[in-house]
Amino acid sequence: MQTKKRVSFFIDGYNLFYGIKSLNKQFYKWLDIGKLAAYLINPNKEEIAGIHYFTAKVIPPDFIDDTLPTDKKQLKIKEFNTRQFNQETYISAVRTVPQIKIYYGKYKNKTYFCRKCKNLYSQPIEKITDVNISVQSLIGAHNDEYDIAYFITGDADLIPAMQAIKSPIFGKLVKAAFPPNRQNDHTKTILPDAYR
Repeated sequence: MQTKKRVSFFIDGYNLFYGIKSLNKQFYKWLDIGKLAAYLINPNKEEIAGIHYFTAKVIPPDFIDDTLPTDKKQLKIKEFNTRQFNQETYISAVRTVPQIKIYYGKYKNKTYFCRKCKNLYSQPIEKITDVNISVQSLIGAHNDEYDIAYFITGDADLIPAMQAIKSPIFGKLVKAAFPPNRQNDHTKTILPDAYR
């Protein structure tokens, strides 16, 4: 009997979230990651070896534009609290998926200057996720934890890791699934028969 190929998934949580968000259908935000992984494999020939989910916990801005009226400042704080609660609720749901490991990057506040109002404002930007995905996928290849690496992302920054994993050094098969409205031509070029 032929052994099934082991598939490890590497999921860029924010790339997936913003792709789903672009559909403007609220219920898709509660996507079952385990069912998605099961849908993407051929159960007759493949089995899930692991699901690696990468995200970062939201943080509040360092400061909110002081020229805003009090009610608008309070609204921004309320929006942040809602985002934080929703993320924590979703992560709790993701943790229930069998074989899942969650990896956290971080947010860093970046200061911008508004040319229109001439004020500074702070905007959190997500960092380290691409590095975490690359490192974990390469560790998995090195430790022979999978035969197929399946990336769920539209981020072209992961192409070097994909190329290394499929190189003769590791010899793994690499596949990609693009979140909605997150396709990129570079990934299609290096995986001409292995993307969806």
